[in-house]
Amino acid sequence: MGELASTAAAALSSSLLLAAVSVKGGEERASAFYCEECRQEQMAMDETLHASARQHRKQAEAAMTASMVHRRRTIANLGAVARTPVAAS
Repeated sequence: MGELASTAAAALSSSLLLAAVSVKGGEERASAFYCEECRQEQMAMDETLHASARQHRKQAEAAMTASMVHRRRTIANLGAVARTPVAAS
């Protein structure tokens, strides 16, 4: 998670190079950059940030999937369920 945070911080500081950003139809468009090199750097930072976020999501999904695998009941478990007291009604 540290890598994701540092990448996000780098992308955020790099985004300060934008002179203005306009949002039209849910799509962000940079309306003015100081130079072409700044725009290329911003695009590279954005791609790095998105790749890092994809990797983090992939790891989180894998951990969640592994924790949801159901185990078959064992004989000891069946005995414990049978001995569970039932509340009197």
